[in-house]
Amino acid sequence: MNEVIAEIKTLKLDIAVITETKKKGQGSESMGYYDHFYSGVPKDRRAQQGISILIRRNLRKYIQSWEAISERIIKMNLTIYGHRTTIIEVYGVNDDSLVSTKDKFFEDLKNEIMKVGKSREIIILGDLNSRVGKNRNSQIVGPYGEDTRNDNGNRLITLCEQNDVKIMNGYYQHRDIHKYTWIQPTRNLKSIIDYTIVRRETKWNIQDVRVHRGATCGSDHHLLRTIVVHKSRREHRESEHKHQIVHKPKRYNLDSPDHESTKELYKKRLNEKLTEKRFTNPEEYYEYIKTCIHSAAYEALGMYEPIKKRKPYWWAPDI
Repeated sequence: MNEVIAEIKTLKLDIAVITETKKKGQGSESMGYYDHFYSGVPKDRRAQQGISILIRRNLRKYIQSWEAISERIIKMNLTIYGHRTTIIEVYGVNDDSLVSTKDKFFEDLKNEIMKVGKSREIIILGDLNSRVGKNRNSQIVGPYGEDTRNDNGNRLITLCEQNDVKIMNGYYQHRDIHKYTWIQPTRNLKSIIDYTIVRRETKWNIQDVRVHRGATCGSDHHLLRTIVVHKSRREHRESEHKHQIVHKPKRYNLDSPDHESTKELYKKRLNEKLTEKRFTNPEEYYEYIKTCIHSAAYEALGMYEPIKKRKPYWWAPDI
């Protein structure tokens, strides 16, 4: 079994999602301090897949509705702090599955996200069996993930771009033992395939996403914990403003290339930076070339500085 916990820290409540439960049928039941909502294959089929949501009893009053979509997708609607939020738990198909199987799964997930609409917050949790890599210049994937990306990862990134959501794991810097969610020590394999995904402009404050190795349940997956805190309106406005500042585009002095000496300097700087290196995928190669071009342009051309207009002659401190 694979487990992901989203902790609503301000309320001291938690929601746990579990994949590959192999529990048949659909329904809900009481389990100690938790209410258990599950979705699996029909009872006449061999036990496989299956997903569950465990919610503490004191969170029951916030639940509006829930729906078992399939043995791979389950959905729950809640209202917390006035935030109408939909939690979608997912157990993705393997990367080596048939193309038709992967097409259907990602299409089903896309449809469920679109049904949520734009007025609700959305939190997607679970084992996506996708490796999305890392990217410093992406608004979907953060800079602190792993190096590898697979076909499922490309599909997931495309899905996130289409629905204006982002994968939170890579936005928090941790040691490797707190990043990799799946490990097979005997074969020396590890990957990040369990994720927390939210809207790019969410009203929830995601404080941290990290692996906790101490909690074990006989699985080769580690527990992934996400800490979610209520964000005030002021904090939401400040984060939007900060987001706008960070992504302000660079403007270089494009009048400089008219001079032959500047052209030669730019070529020289670029050749110095484009040293021969090895890359594991085309995305890394692209990012390396782009970084070299920006650096050479900054050194050779300089930044564009707009000419400030003079104030009218009649302007005075009194006015």
